[in-house]
Amino acid sequence: MSKEVAKQQALLNTTVAKLTEKNETLEDIMIAIKADNEATVVELHTKIEELEGELAFCHVTMGKRVLGGTPSHKVDTPKPKKFKGARSIRKVDNLWEIEQYFHAIGTKEDDAKFYLEYINKEAWAKLRQFSQQGTIKEYVKQFSELMLQIINLSEDEAFFLFMDRLKSWV
Repeated sequence: MSKEVAKQQALLNTTVAKLTEKNETLEDIMIAIKADNEATVVELHTKIEELEGELAFCHVTMGKRVLGGTPSHKVDTPKPKKFKGARSIRKVDNLWEIEQYFHAIGTKEDDAKFYLEYINKEAWAKLRQFSQQGTIKEYVKQFSELMLQIINLSEDEAFFLFMDRLKSWV
């Protein structure tokens, strides 16, 4: 039986030696892969920094409207009428004219800057204090003007607000 144990021990030693050799080979491969991955990560970080620099440059040049290969055509467009702050139904067309003007001259930055700050809050404040004072025709006109200034006013809300502000004898 000792011959059999010795034979098994020899086989076990051979297998352990082969596994140890394969393990060392795998460790060497993993070290090489890790080094390669680290080099790739460094290369990618460098490329990202370059691209961020190019992107920043593009933002600066586009912000200044400097286009290398695209010629800029200046179109003489009629200027819109001056907006005087009154928000009547008839004068809402002024906003459309301004938008068309900005589109025609290709000035998207100014188009984006044209924003009436606090107009929604002011309109809600006026609407809270609003009630019918004169004729129904005047009331409808004033209510319509306020409605145009309020963003996201649903039809149901508008109807109930309209009805609540009417004089009770109407």
